[in-house]
Amino acid sequence: MPKTKEANAKQQKSKPQSRARKAANKEDKRRAKLSECAKAYSRALVACHSAPPACIPTTPPLDSVKLKVFIKDTFTTSTTGSYTGFAAFDPRQAIASDWVTTTLGDSVPMVVSGGTYAGAGIDVDQSVTGVYAFNSNSPYTQADIDVNSVKWRLVAACLRVKFIGNSLYDGGSMAGMHHPDNTDMDGFTLSDMTSYNNVPLTGLADGKGWQHVFYRPSDSDDCDYSASLHAACRPILAFIAKGDSSNTKLFAFEAHAMFEAIGPNARGKSRSSADPEGFAGAMTAAARATPGALPEKPNRVGSFLGQVESTVKTMTNIVDAGASLFEAVEPYWGIAAAALG
Repeated sequence: MPKTKEANAKQQKSKPQSRARKAANKEDKRRAKLSECAKAYSRALVACHSAPPACIPTTPPLDSVKLKVFIKDTFTTSTTGSYTGFAAFDPRQAIASDWVTTTLGDSVPMVVSGGTYAGAGIDVDQSVTGVYAFNSNSPYTQADIDVNSVKWRLVAACLRVKFIGNSLYDGGSMAGMHHPDNTDMDGFTLSDMTSYNNVPLTGLADGKGWQHVFYRPSDSDDCDYSASLHAACRPILAFIAKGDSSNTKLFAFEAHAMFEAIGPNARGKSRSSADPEGFAGAMTAAARATPGALPEKPNRVGSFLGQVESTVKTMTNIVDAGASLFEAVEPYWGIAAAALG
């Protein structure tokens, strides 16, 4: 049946509108798409142990050395006292690899407990019986930072642990957390940890796999380069386990950290990129994450990238409506707004 004049006119009118909608949808998808540098940074935030080295996609995009360091060993609960064990990580100290680990020198990046530890919580003092310290495998020393003008910043970090002891003696409880304000957890006990929202108390061998805590920035200063080192170990990622008897509970631990380094003596720099929207999206999505321990999850990276892309799309829509990027980000998280402002 032939089309009427009215139908033809209506069809012709709808074609420009349809093309406009398609163009707008295409533009939305393009703007919400993350750059490769933002994707790499997002992966690092939620899978530092397995992701390749990345940079923070802030402006200006300075060429930098991208490096990843780690510490791997074991810790145990105590056979005396409250049967407590711990693993505590200050990833910022892992940029240097020559801290004193055998005597009183508490600037190390990693401290753990052994069977003779009699305390009830985290203690970073290596002179205490049963406390052991570890260095990272970083190529930089303290002199590189303090004397040779290498500046650094922490990109991402994680601490993960797994019960590897005898299953006949896996009774007890455990908690892990990243301090949401990146505040020193020296002296924390198990009850201190579980007093925070979304930090659950679990069994020692729950899931029989790795449990993870992931670092995220809590302030815009956390994303700046530093020309100095901390004077002390201030762990911000930690696990505490408490056994139900004097039988030692054995755990494996892995501590991973990613850094960027700049300066005339930071050799091997590669190109960095800037993506303010992608960075803001990653920070916003990370701010929603729980500070408590998380089990191994195959799709964690894909799920997080989806959250970041969704956040970026929402922010760009707010900007399109007339707000500035600062105003679009600010309701989500202050650090992203500060970094972009």
